[in-house]
Parts: sequence; C-alpha cells; structure tokens
Amino acid sequence: MNNLSFDDILSKKIKFGKVQIQTFLIISLINLVDGSEFMFLQLMNAIIYKEWSLSLGQLIVLTTIFNLGQFIGAMFYGQFSDKTGPMLLTAFVQDLPQLLILRFLFGFLFGITSPVSSILMAEVTPLHIRGQFIVALQIMCIVGRMWMLLLAIIFLDSIATGNWRALAITNSIPCLICLIGSIIYIHESPRFLISQGYIKEGVEGINFMGRMNDKDYIDLQDDEIQSLQQWRKSIFEQQFEKKSFKDLFNQENLPITWRAYLLSIIAMFMQSGLYIIIPFLFNEEEKTLLDLFYTVLIEMPAVLLVVCLIDRIGRLSIILIGTITSMITVFIIWYWKARFLLIGLIIFKFFNRMIFISFTPLILESYSTLYRSLGTGTTIAFGSATGFFSPAIILHLYQKDNYSPFLVSFFILIMMTIIFTTYPKDLTRKPLDIKFQKED
Repeated sequence: MNNLSFDDILSKKIKFGKVQIQTFLIISLINLVDGSEFMFLQLMNAIIYKEWSLSLGQLIVLTTIFNLGQFIGAMFYGQFSDKTGPMLLTAFVQDLPQLLILRFLFGFLFGITSPVSSILMAEVTPLHIRGQFIVALQIMCIVGRMWMLLLAIIFLDSIATGNWRALAITNSIPCLICLIGSIIYIHESPRFLISQGYIKEGVEGINFMGRMNDKDYIDLQDDEIQSLQQWRKSIFEQQFEKKSFKDLFNQENLPITWRAYLLSIIAMFMQSGLYIIIPFLFNEEEKTLLDLFYTVLIEMPAVLLVVCLIDRIGRLSIILIGTITSMITVFIIWYWKARFLLIGLIIFKFFNRMIFISFTPLILESYSTLYRSLGTGTTIAFGSATGFFSPAIILHLYQKDNYSPFLVSFFILIMMTIIFTTYPKDLTRKPLDIKFQKED
C-alpha cells in the first residue's frame, strides 16, 4: 500500500454511494435556503424603499448591511448555522433599525455557510465526479430563488408592492428543515481530520463512510492506516504550522491568492450592483414578477450544461466562454436599453451563472487541504467586503442613468477575462493535494 493517498481510499475503497448522496441532499437544502433568502432580500429592497419611503442614503445602508454581515461571517465560518430565527423574525419588524439588525444576522449566517458547503462536498467526493457534484449544488441555489419568486407571485401585487411578511413566514419552514437535517446528518470531513493530525477520528470517519456505502466494507487495515499517516506526513507535516492569513501569500499560494481575491472583489461588485438595481429597473420598465422569474429560470440549464462539461473541458474553459459572452451581452443592454433588457438579462444570467459556479471549484481546488477553508473563506469574505461600497456607487450611477451599471459591468468583465486567462492551474480530475506531492 505504498503511496496510498486519501483520494485513493476515497475512489477505490469508500467509492461513491449513500454517504455522498446524503451529504449532497443536506447541503443542497442549505443552498436552497441560501438562494431563497438572497432572492427575498433582493425583492425587499424595492418593496421597503417604496413602502417605508426610504431616502437614497437609507437604501444604501439597507443594501450594505447584509454584505457587512457576510464579510464577518466568511471570516469566522464554521458549522452550519440556524437561519430559522432571522427569517421568521423578519416578518415582525416594524422599523428600519430592526430590519438592519436582522439583515446583518442574515449576512453573517450566509457568510458562514457559503464556503463550508462546497468544501465539505469536495472533500468527500471521488475526484472523477467531484466537479459535477460541486456544480450541481448550485442548482439548489437557483431552485431556492425560484421558490421565493413563486411565493412572491402568490403574495405580492407587483415587484415593488405586496405582503412581504407572508414571504418571510412561509420561507421559515425550509429553514427549519435545513437546521434539523444538518444537525443529524452532516459530519466532519475525514480528510480534514487526518490533515490536522486526528488520525483515529479520521479513520473512524473513513470507516463510517465505507460502511454506509457498502454493507460488505472492510475497515481500514494497519498497513492502510500507516500509508495514510505517511501521506499526511509527506504532504502536510512541513506546513502544519503555516495556516495563518499571511501564508496565503507565500510562494506556493501567492499566484492563486491575489487572483482569487481580485476576481472575487470585482465580480461581486458587478453582481451585487446588478442584483440590487434589477428589481428597481424592472419596476420602472413595467416588467412583471414572471419576467423576473424567467431571468432566474434560465440559470437552471446553465448549471446542467456546466455539470456535463466541467469534468471534460475543465473549469477555466467554461469560465472564459462565460466572461466573453457576458461582456458582449451587457454592452448591448447598455446600448439598446429597454429594447434588449429582458432578453439581454436572460442571456447574461445564463453565462454569468456558468462563470460563478465554475469559479467555486476552481478556487477551492487550487489550495491544499491545510489552506482550503482559509483561502476559500477569505476569498468570499473579500468579495463580500465589496458590498460595503458597491451599493453607494451603483445606486448613485443608477439615479443618473438607469443603464450605466451595465457599462461598468462591461469593463469589469474585460478585467476578469484577462485575469482568468493567466490563471496558473486547473485541477480538473486531479487529486486535491497534488501540488504538495513529491516526485519519485
């Protein structure tokens, strides 16, 4: 059993089965809740702005506070968190300060769960289907937003008016189911435990997974455990103490980190800005909730297409197709304005979804297990930090010219295309910790 790695055990001994499906279903439900909450907040911006007669400054604070919470949550991510309380309590807020407190809590919990779910799925899935499962998780984010829009069609009169409190109460139900399921069925990653030196706990986790997948599974033997210990020693031991933030900028990680941070910052500036203005723009252009539903529905085939392609042509190829096509589309929306708004947004949302769902596995696979949570979490955190100033800039631009944010997005997508073109690695169908393995 020389040179036996965790990926070898995962692919050849544990294999794919019940444990991965169970993990996928629970994490999918978490992503559904994330998607529904994000759509709920997006709709509430336009409704509260009109219903409570907010000023532009108050609207900027309202759209910024969620990102502040998300930034802090991503920096202090951990176990899956209970979102039932904040969603339910939102239905009973009476003024802006109460809503701001709950929005901050929403963002904090969202920041915690976002990096963890994809990381956990990646670490328990065999490498030959790992990308497909990480991407497939994104389907439930879309389903969550579609679920919220269907509730909106029932409870709202238009994009900017209606019973938003009923939305909050109804959506607290899947939040409660998500909480119960994550407590009962989600377990720590054996890969992570072994990398941290908890060999006994990691082996117990491996055997637990094996027995769930195969009733005839035979527990790890002494020689296999020794090989795992040797794997950990050869890959992680020399870097075991190097897990501080500054080490994301060491010689090994720097080419990944600066690109990941910059891409996250400018991409989230573009996405958060456009997502803020779309309900307002649709309301002004007299579009309906059904029109908004179409712009979300189109993301479903985008995810399915990426699931089919991501482990064949790779993450970077899909991303570059998405950035170039999105760049052309937002420029046409800016130029033709209302005449191309709906069809343009449908095209943009299709290819933009391809970018973002491929970006997640690209980044988390680029770091070794020792740095994966820290690198992925801080990448999300820096992207979320963009939300501090994005609303102030985008909403002021929107007041002067409703379509100017699309021109800004055009230049951002040019930058993203250039950076992705120079990205140093794509670990499609390769072991997660390959970059630390020694050559024979």
